[in-house]
Amino acid sequence: MLQPTARVATNYGSQREPARTANKDLGKDEFLQLLTQQLKYQDPLSPMDNQAFIAQMAQFSSLEQMKNLNESLNTYLKVTALNDQRYQAVNLIGKTISGTDANGRNANGKVDGLRFDSGLPVLLIGEQEIKLSDVEKI
Repeated sequence: MLQPTARVATNYGSQREPARTANKDLGKDEFLQLLTQQLKYQDPLSPMDNQAFIAQMAQFSSLEQMKNLNESLNTYLKVTALNDQRYQAVNLIGKTISGTDANGRNANGKVDGLRFDSGLPVLLIGEQEIKLSDVEKI
């Protein structure tokens, strides 16, 4: 006689979803999916309160605006920092500096010119090139 084995059958494993990496933040798409599922499976005899729904949408809108503001601020700060470096480099033209070139050699002399490498300023002393971050003395 065969013994029945205890098995729990679920329908969850029948559909495969792509593997997701752990994310501590709830993104816009995940929030909308969650809200859609909440509306889809709500009890028809006790539907979601309109005020609660409006509050969730207001929170979502506020969160989206804060995220966009944060991204804009980060972009602004990066551009400002780059512009500050460029301004500093331009002001060093004609001044005598000391620093280390790309080969690790000491470089001393008057800044003759300036070039940009991937947007970052590189000071020219004769044939030597010194990154602004490698200037030790002005």
